[in-house]
Amino acid sequence: MYWWRLLAVVGAVSVAFVAVGSLVRLLDTVTASTAALAVIAVVAACVLAAGRLGSGPASRLSTSYW
Repeated sequence: MYWWRLLAVVGAVSVAFVAVGSLVRLLDTVTASTAALAVIAVVAACVLAAGRLGSGPASRLSTSYW
């Protein structure tokens, strides 16, 4: 019998439970504090800006000799 599958399911459920609980606690903390909300907004803006910059054309980063 594949006893390790049961162990894998229990592990996955445990990780999911902890992740969801941590997310709920984080959202509760963020919505209670305007400073935390501002920090999250700045971090999100930086991540989006970095994503835009990284997804741009690579023509300025490369030459025809490469």
